[in-house]
Amino acid sequence: MTDSYMPWVSNSWMFDYECPRMFKYKRIDKADPDTPPSPNCVVGSAVHEAIHQMYVSQDFTLGFLFRIWPVVLREQMESYSVSETQYFATFLKEGEKLLAKFHSMAKDKGLLVDPIYTEKKLQYIVKSPAGNKYMVVCYLDLVVRPEGTDEIWIVDFKTGSTVPSQAATNSESQATFYSLGLRLVEKITESKVVFMYIRKGKWRYTARGDQEYQDLIKDIDEQQSKINNGEFEPSYSLCHICLYKDKCKMEDKAKDIPGLDPGWFK
Repeated sequence: MTDSYMPWVSNSWMFDYECPRMFKYKRIDKADPDTPPSPNCVVGSAVHEAIHQMYVSQDFTLGFLFRIWPVVLREQMESYSVSETQYFATFLKEGEKLLAKFHSMAKDKGLLVDPIYTEKKLQYIVKSPAGNKYMVVCYLDLVVRPEGTDEIWIVDFKTGSTVPSQAATNSESQATFYSLGLRLVEKITESKVVFMYIRKGKWRYTARGDQEYQDLIKDIDEQQSKINNGEFEPSYSLCHICLYKDKCKMEDKAKDIPGLDPGWFK
């Protein structure tokens, strides 16, 4: 890797490589998806935006969230090219439930206060022991000092249905990207990373230190080495969210992979 070439990396960059073939389609080939993202993605994006607007306005009432919700939802549906006629009423009710749940959870933890940052973009450079440099980019949903505490929380809002175990949370690279970025860019050396699983009303807490930072940089280096070496064999581990199923199926068919269930991609 030359000094002039600096790959841009992120948590999603690492996640996508869990299936190297999907990574190649998406990030190397920049192929068009076989199908558009699920319409349900719009609800999560819209909920994030509504919460962001709440923190910007510093109107921490549930009434404020409910007032802006229809407007935010319509804007997000338009950006995703999702049919308002088909989905608006369903998404409106679903989002109201999520926002009410968020407000209750945030109030309980003292998070309805003036934030340190909301929707904060962090961009920083890391250098591996091998001398390789990487530009890291991440976005923090919320950085806040909970009311009545001296702690600083990096809060990430999750609107999906899956809540990982604490062990999985402790090894999650996303938390390391966030914590390292806050340390390097904002010089905030002590923070707690908090994942807020709104739909399920659950919390996961974790923290990071020097060892986790070193491990992350090592993992980045190893992944980039595999990419440089053209290692893009499929793992089929992300088929449930992959937008390139037809393309992948055709590539397997062309290679005549034996024993592959032809219905795996459904």
